[in-house]
Amino acid sequence: MTAEQIYRLRKSFHLLERRADMAGFYFYEQLFAMDPGLRPFLQTDIELQGIKLTGMLGEVLDLLERPIELGAMLHELGAEHSEYGVQPAQYATIGTALISMLEDVLGADFTLEARQAWVALYHRVAQAMLEGADLAAH
Repeated sequence: MTAEQIYRLRKSFHLLERRADMAGFYFYEQLFAMDPGLRPFLQTDIELQGIKLTGMLGEVLDLLERPIELGAMLHELGAEHSEYGVQPAQYATIGTALISMLEDVLGADFTLEARQAWVALYHRVAQAMLEGADLAAH
């Protein structure tokens, strides 16, 4: 990721954190509308899960300059999601729900450049998580 992308991610995340109460709700509302089969994976209430989501995004952003640590964290997260039953094809839906949530929560602050940075980040995160799921399966 470029320094400019990292800047845009962190700037938009700072705005997202201020609206974290809405972020989880919008994310899971979008996710379950797109794929109701994902609902059984939510083991806690949406508010608590939204806090976890925001926290995980913050951790990812904190580790962007430490790719080995980030990769290890994402491999572990991917293995956990695989144990829950999340299928590789569902990662596309999750990414779409994430971008939709960012658009809803950030509104005009979710610029084209911010969108591009988040899409790039999500692809990186999803790839590492899928690698982790694959490693755990073997």
